[in-house]
Amino acid sequence: MFCLNKVILIGTVGSQSKTQYISKGFSKYSFSLATDYLSKLPDGKEVTMTNWHDIVVYGKLSEYASLYVKTGDYICVEGSLKSRYITSESGFRYKHCEIEGEKISIISHNQKQDNTNKELKTKNLEEEIGSAIPGFDIENIPASKLAADTLETLPF
Repeated sequence: MFCLNKVILIGTVGSQSKTQYISKGFSKYSFSLATDYLSKLPDGKEVTMTNWHDIVVYGKLSEYASLYVKTGDYICVEGSLKSRYITSESGFRYKHCEIEGEKISIISHNQKQDNTNKELKTKNLEEEIGSAIPGFDIENIPASKLAADTLETLPF
């Protein structure tokens, strides 16, 4: 008899992510992933619904995910469905399902986060090396002056 436990999800990374070190040199990284689908209401209206999935990755993939997978990124996760029973503090026992990721592919990064990171890197770089010309402020050059100087120096 053939059995298969394979999950492929494409969605947006949620805000809950954390790294735990299980033993020396072995880590676990967990985050949430949102997937959307269309659902029809009884009146015929279509609405977008969201499912949230708990994703867990281990080892080298955990290290990769903690460095490169960020909130708002659009990713593909391949893995298998794992379930376990958890007992709450009040004694209630429930079944918890999560996806144990085996492969992560980043489809696109969160543009807002990328812009913030670029601004910070640029600012840090400017503070680190400064301007090549002391007192020169490229932000405040009048556009007309820039265009006129450029046209005069063209070789043709």
